[in-house]
Amino acid sequence: MGVYDAFMIHSRGASAAPIDGQFGGDLKDSRDASLVEDGVLVRTDLDVPVFVFETETDLTLLGYTHARQPDTDQIRTWEVAGTSHTDAHVFRVFVGGPRDASLGSIIGCEDPINVGPHHETYQAALNHLVGWAAGGPPPPEGPRLELEDGDEVAVARDENGIALGGVRNPLVDVPVVAPTGDPARPVTYSDLDVCGLFGTTHTFDQATILELHGSPDQYLETFAASADQAVADGFLLQSDADELLAEADTNTALFG
Repeated sequence: MGVYDAFMIHSRGASAAPIDGQFGGDLKDSRDASLVEDGVLVRTDLDVPVFVFETETDLTLLGYTHARQPDTDQIRTWEVAGTSHTDAHVFRVFVGGPRDASLGSIIGCEDPINVGPHHETYQAALNHLVGWAAGGPPPPEGPRLELEDGDEVAVARDENGIALGGVRNPLVDVPVVAPTGDPARPVTYSDLDVCGLFGTTHTFDQATILELHGSPDQYLETFAASADQAVADGFLLQSDADELLAEADTNTALFG
């Protein structure tokens, strides 16, 4: 009898986590390149479900692009637009309040950090995994994030800085800010610090918000339709959609 009913691999990079906890050197000092270059795949002969949940940061700075693999009957991967390896919700759990890109200052991050849809989408993923492990259907297949052509791995973005492709919800499809997995300042894996894992959020001025959405009423209507679609697609729980809709209502103040 197996020990585990299912596995959730949350926000991994290119390599696998070693059982003994050793990465072939002092991680802090050597920045062992194998961590972001190895491209270790999930075994395809497993008899229990495996859910892989990836953010923009994981594909780029942490090298998950080297470990991408197709979905199978037992493996499902979601690459989520607008997300970073970790984000402001880590602090909101303790201090409460609205999405706030300045919360990174709690740990000394000077630049605005990501306020995107990481935890909402992850809650939907966990809900699917529980049902899948109990013999239910697998989670829906998620579109992969689109990448720029070129030697450097970079997420492809629209004119407002929003990622193209990937698993989506209203925060990226009907945005009033642009959350991304890219650090506010250019870094590489070798000089990456904890703040770089928090991504960033680009704010929109009032003119951009009006150009994108027209009026508060149009914004709320489009946001609600996007939330309904994300729930129908299986990428958002209804309870989280309801919270996002309440949040969108407060965002109408941004229209002036």
